[in-house]
Amino acid sequence: MLGALTAMACSAAHAENVYWLGDINGNGVWDTTTANWALGSPGGVDTTFTNGDNTFFYYSGGNLNLTEDLTTNYQEIGQSGGTIGLNYVFTSDVVDGVNLGYTNRISINDGNQATIGSGVTAIFSGSDTNLHIEGDSSAQSILNIDGGTVLKNSSSVLNLSNVTVNVINGGVLGGDAQGGTQIFFRNSFSTLNVDSGGRVQVGNSSGGSTQFRGLIVGVGAGGGGEVNIDGGRVESYNTAVLLGDNQASGTSATINLNGGVLYAPQVRAQNNNGGVTSTLNFNGGVLEVSSTNAITANYLSGITNVVVQEGGAIIDTNGQSITINQILTHDVNLGATADGGLTKQGVGTLTLNGVQAYTGNTTILGGTDAANLSVLSINSAFLADSSEVYIEEFGFLNLNFAGTDTITGLYLDGIAMAQGTWGASGSGADNINDTYFGGTGQLMVIPEVSSYAMILGGLSLALIVARRRKARG
Repeated sequence: MLGALTAMACSAAHAENVYWLGDINGNGVWDTTTANWALGSPGGVDTTFTNGDNTFFYYSGGNLNLTEDLTTNYQEIGQSGGTIGLNYVFTSDVVDGVNLGYTNRISINDGNQATIGSGVTAIFSGSDTNLHIEGDSSAQSILNIDGGTVLKNSSSVLNLSNVTVNVINGGVLGGDAQGGTQIFFRNSFSTLNVDSGGRVQVGNSSGGSTQFRGLIVGVGAGGGGEVNIDGGRVESYNTAVLLGDNQASGTSATINLNGGVLYAPQVRAQNNNGGVTSTLNFNGGVLEVSSTNAITANYLSGITNVVVQEGGAIIDTNGQSITINQILTHDVNLGATADGGLTKQGVGTLTLNGVQAYTGNTTILGGTDAANLSVLSINSAFLADSSEVYIEEFGFLNLNFAGTDTITGLYLDGIAMAQGTWGASGSGADNINDTYFGGTGQLMVIPEVSSYAMILGGLSLALIVARRRKARG
C-alpha cells in the first residue's frame, strides 16, 4: 500500500497527503477553509484541505458534511492493518447538493466502509481510463451508495476489486447516460447489491458508439463476483451483460434476479478460456429486453446455469422478438416442489427452443391490443404435467410442435377451460381457439386427481340439492 501511496502522491501536481481529524475535532465539516486535517501523517500539524490533495480516513469513522464542491486525487478509507469496522458517511445539506470529484481511486481497507449519502455526487474523472473502487485482500470492504450518486463521466472503466457495493434508497452507480461507462469486476471477487430504488447504469442511453461498454462480472485471473438485484434497476445500454470475459479464470460469476429489473440487450457468458462458472438465477425479478441493439437471435448465451427458483422467471420482451436457446432449469434446492415457473410480459415474442426444464406454471400477460400481442412460442412439449397455463387478453401461445403437451389447468383471460385438448385451427384439438393459440400442437388439460374429485364432488352436491328441492315441491 505504501508503494501505491507514493505513486498516488506523485501523480497529482502539488498534491499533499492530508489525514481527516474532523471526527476528533467534532464538527465534521469538509470544505477548503476548516482545519480538520493533519498534514503529511496522522500526527502532523493541523491544515486545511486543498482540492487535489490525497485524503486519508484512519480514525473512528463518522459523518462528514460537505459544504462545497471538492476534488480529491486518491482516497483511502481505513489504514491497512489498522482499525476495522469504520464507516465514513459523506453527505451534504447544500440545497442543490455538491460534487465530490476523484481523479484517481478510492481504496477501502480491512473491511471498512464508505457511504455516499444524500446530497453528494461522487464523480470519477481525470485522464486515468481505469479508475478503481477497491478493497484489500484481508477482508472485503464496503461502499454504500445510500441516496447519493457515484458516476464515471467519461468513456472508460470503473473497476470493482474485492469490494461490496450497495446501491440503495435511490442511490445511483454508473455513467451520466452519455459517457458510456463500463463496470468491471476485476481480478478478485466483488459483490454488487441493488435494492430500494437503487439504479446502476452502464453503456450509453443516447445510442452512440458503445463497443465494450457495459457490465462485466469477471475480468482477469480471479475476476468474478455476484450481482444481487433485490429492487431498483440495473440498466445496460447497447452492450450485453457479460458473466466472465475471455481472460477470467478460476472463479464464478452470478446474477441473482430476486426483484427489480435487469435491462439489457443480451445476457451471456464470454469465457473462451473456461474456468468460470456462470449462473443466472431467476427469482421474481424482471429481465427486460432493451429497446435498442437487442441481440434477438440468442438472447441468453453460453451461461453455465440458468435457474428458475421459487419466485419464478419474468421476461419482458419490451416490443422485441427474442429467442432463448438455453434451458431454463428447475432449482434443485426446491426438490419436488414446483418452481415459480415462467411469466412472459410485454409486447413482442419470446421463443423458447429446446426442452425447457422449469416445473412451475406458465403465464402470458397481455399486450396492449389485438395488433400488439404478447406472444410466447414453445417448440417442444416440455410443460410440466402438474403445471397450469394462464393467458391474459391480448396474450398468445404458439404451440410449434407435433402432438400434445399435458397440463392440469388452462385459464384464458381468467376463466378456467374444460378438460380436453386445446389448440389452433389445424391442430386437431377438441377445442379450437385461434384468439389465444397458434401452431400445430395441442394442450391436453387433465385436472389433478384432487382437483377433479373436487369438481365431481361439487357437481354431485349440486345434483343432490336439486333433487331435494324437487322432492319438496
